[in-house]
Amino acid sequence: MSESGRNLPSLLCFLLLAALAGLAGAMSVPGAWYADALTPGWAASGSRILWITGGCLVLVALAGWRVWVNRVLPGAGSALFLWAVQLLAAVGWGIVLFDLHRPGWALPVIALLGLSVLASVVMFSRVSRPAQLLMLPWLGWVSYLGLLTLMIWRMN
Repeated sequence: MSESGRNLPSLLCFLLLAALAGLAGAMSVPGAWYADALTPGWAASGSRILWITGGCLVLVALAGWRVWVNRVLPGAGSALFLWAVQLLAAVGWGIVLFDLHRPGWALPVIALLGLSVLASVVMFSRVSRPAQLLMLPWLGWVSYLGLLTLMIWRMN
């Protein structure tokens, strides 16, 4: 079996884990509460938040898989731990903000998410440059979501 053939099951696992996180997050739909909340003029619609997050999670899955493929390298284990933390934090942020309607409580969750993504970018650079680059859109998006969460908290 070729190298890529041996890695296909692990790629599918990473895509599945990211998809599960995305589905769990999508169950916390930015619905009527978000639509009625005071938001800045630059706030994304609820559907746009879901679509962009979903697209980013595909990249996050590919990045995690690239680290997994290089798991024998130093730092890969810690990098994969951070990868898992950010998936959990992403789900938690959606639940706290969109289900519980608590933007103040969502701030520390999005801060954890942002710090874990930033730490992943740094850790991934030591294991796989492509994995690091795949994380950059997610870092940007999470930064945007953090600022949006702060603004929703301040405005409401």
